[in-house]
Amino acid sequence: MPDEGTGQPRVTTSLFRSQGPPYLSVGLEVALNEFGQRPEVMLQGYEGYGLAGILVGVVRAADPVTGARPLGVTRDRDDDEPFWEGRLNGRPTSSQRTRLADYATRNLLVAPVVEAGA
Repeated sequence: MPDEGTGQPRVTTSLFRSQGPPYLSVGLEVALNEFGQRPEVMLQGYEGYGLAGILVGVVRAADPVTGARPLGVTRDRDDDEPFWEGRLNGRPTSSQRTRLADYATRNLLVAPVVEAGA
């Protein structure tokens, strides 16, 4: 989604809100490396989307604002989607979602195409 102030792509906190199971699927760089692929392969079939890189250590860090429990990242191999074989475990607090979204915005690997006036 474009930032209202700059017009540049930004990651929103809603991406880190899980309504279903207490985990979100994540792609793992190690899985991409095993298959000799670049991050862009993860976006095939998802036109208009972008991809951000987040270090596992950032995800696993305790919430500095509220002291909430750290989130986890585990590997869960999926033969149907081999690049999306990670799980971000736990339900992030509002503060954790903000921290992750800010970090992801600063670390866009593949920026989505933002249409003028969108």
